[in-house]
Amino acid sequence: MLCGFILSVLWRSSISSRPEVSSVRLGPYEDKARDVLWGVQPLSSLPAFEVTLQRYRSHQVDIHKTYSLPGRLLPDPLIIYGFACLGFRIHAKMDRRPFPAYFNGFVINSDKVFRGLIIDFEETREARELCKMANEAAKRRHQRRR
Repeated sequence: MLCGFILSVLWRSSISSRPEVSSVRLGPYEDKARDVLWGVQPLSSLPAFEVTLQRYRSHQVDIHKTYSLPGRLLPDPLIIYGFACLGFRIHAKMDRRPFPAYFNGFVINSDKVFRGLIIDFEETREARELCKMANEAAKRRHQRRR
C-alpha cells in the first residue's frame, strides 16, 4: 500500500500542469503506472519502479509534519524522484536500470523486509534549502517594513 501511495503521488504529479511538479515526467511509464493504480495490473508488473525510504531525525524541526512536492533528483543518471512526507525521505526510481548495488536490501518493494536508514535532517540538502527559503522570506519581510 505504501508503494502504491508513492506511485500515486508521482503519477498525479506527472499528469499535472502545475509548474511546481513539472520535473516529474513518467514518460513511457505513465500509462503503466495508471494501470497499476487502477488495479488493471499488479505493482509487480512495473519493475522499473523501486522505492527506498529514509527516516529523518531532528532535534530542531518537527519533521513529522513535513511534506515536500516530488521532484527529479539531479544530476543522477537514473530517473529518480524524491519527496518528503511525515518525517520520511522517499526516493522512487522509475527507470529500467537498477539502483546501484549499495541499495540492495533497502528497496522496500523488492523484499518482504522493510529497511531504511535514519538520517539527520540538518545534514540534508532539504534542510539547507529550507534554511535558504526562510532567510529569503525574512529578508523580504524586513524590506517591506522599511
